[in-house]
Amino acid sequence: MGWPQQTSCWPPVVLNTGSEGEKTTLESIADTYISTLIPSVNVPLRQIAEVTPSWSENRIVHRNGIRTITVSADTRRNVLPAKLLSHLQDMIEEEIVPAFQQGTVYQVGGEPEFNKEHLTPVIHALIAAFAVIFFFLLFTYGKFGLTFISLFTLFLFMFGAVFGLWISNLTVGLTAVLGLIGLFGITVRNVILMFQHAEQRFAVEGWSARDAAWDAGKRRMIPIFLTSAAASTGVVPMILSGSSFWAPVGIVIFAGGIFLLVMTITILPVLYWKLNESKK
Repeated sequence: MGWPQQTSCWPPVVLNTGSEGEKTTLESIADTYISTLIPSVNVPLRQIAEVTPSWSENRIVHRNGIRTITVSADTRRNVLPAKLLSHLQDMIEEEIVPAFQQGTVYQVGGEPEFNKEHLTPVIHALIAAFAVIFFFLLFTYGKFGLTFISLFTLFLFMFGAVFGLWISNLTVGLTAVLGLIGLFGITVRNVILMFQHAEQRFAVEGWSARDAAWDAGKRRMIPIFLTSAAASTGVVPMILSGSSFWAPVGIVIFAGGIFLLVMTITILPVLYWKLNESKK
């Protein structure tokens, strides 16, 4: 509330009005009784001061020692914050930033800031997982060639996952990365199913590389199909929910799983055949 300009003879006065939970209006403040120097004599505030409303900061917010103004908003349902924020950033850069005073900057928070803070630890864990998978496959096969082909297969489903996100008009964020991590286990299982059967036919039973690869693709098609189909259809409720958190996970697993199924039963046998064609 505004007060008349104080002179040197008037000390500062603090007026506490209203109790907790009570609604305070301008009229009620003007009608507040003030104690005088005469005992038991009170007068309304409007008799000694003019009460007028004025805008002021209730607190000065700092972030990292810098005075900050935070502007926040919630999006409507089925509106992706990342896409809306991208549009707002373009508008800010074109229309608002040129009007900033010198020394004024802006930072984007919300979902991009959250992803930036949490994606780095996830990427580090992902690199460690790749190392563990590499040594696990190397111990299983005992061959560097099959191990590197298996690691290459881990990237096959990414084309399908990115295509699914593009079709569904979703963005690659933290939840989408979690969906990619979930597909790693399915991919490794399919690769082991395929290559172990081919190795049994080729290295143990003496089949040619072409026949071993063909037989592995034919006999392991049903187990690989059931695994990928179960994972893909199991996330349909997540996709239908339309949630900005769960939908990217479901889209990545659904589209990536279907693409992985096709690539596994078509590309992996050919790669195995070409890798071992000159050995026998």
